[in-house]
Amino acid sequence: MLAGLGGILKTAAGSSTFAPTVSGRLGLGTVASRVVEGGADDYYPGPGSSADGSNSIWVLRTGGDVYIRVGCRGAGNGTPVEAWYNQAGADQGDPGEESTAGTTVFQLNEDVDSVNIYASAFDVTTTGSPSFSAVGTFTDDQKSTFFLPTADVKYGRLLDCDGGGGTGTNEGLMSIEVTFRKAGLDDYTVKFTGWSYADWESDV
Repeated sequence: MLAGLGGILKTAAGSSTFAPTVSGRLGLGTVASRVVEGGADDYYPGPGSSADGSNSIWVLRTGGDVYIRVGCRGAGNGTPVEAWYNQAGADQGDPGEESTAGTTVFQLNEDVDSVNIYASAFDVTTTGSPSFSAVGTFTDDQKSTFFLPTADVKYGRLLDCDGGGGTGTNEGLMSIEVTFRKAGLDDYTVKFTGWSYADWESDV
């Protein structure tokens, strides 16, 4: 039996349920459902235009608990966008970059036996040539391989829309779907989406 609402899917397999804290907007793989975005515009009156826009969503197991966190970057001479969104869709400001601790959008309130991360199938190129890559080492192209995350190691997805050298646009969407598993508890699946873009223009 399956019961789902938005980006949450609960699979009946145990005798009890996880009780997570969900702080971020759940993902449906659309711009409107993004939990994080990093975007930038750059105009340069010469050959040196470049814009950097990226975001990342990752799982972190630490201190006997498991978290999903987000980070992003926006850099250009226009006004950058660096934001994460709560469940109501309100802008909560800059979550920090992907290389930092980031911001927690989900806390499981429980340790796990294992997790499954399904991510690469959700990569969407809207415009140009954005780059998608895994954060950490795991199998992310199917839903049957579970693993125990190494403590304090990030596992997730990175969308990088950086570009430059003339005029262009990179834009894309990515999502990660994480299933948590522990003996005696129902499997619990949650999905979050990130969006990034970079627009750059040179005057030559």
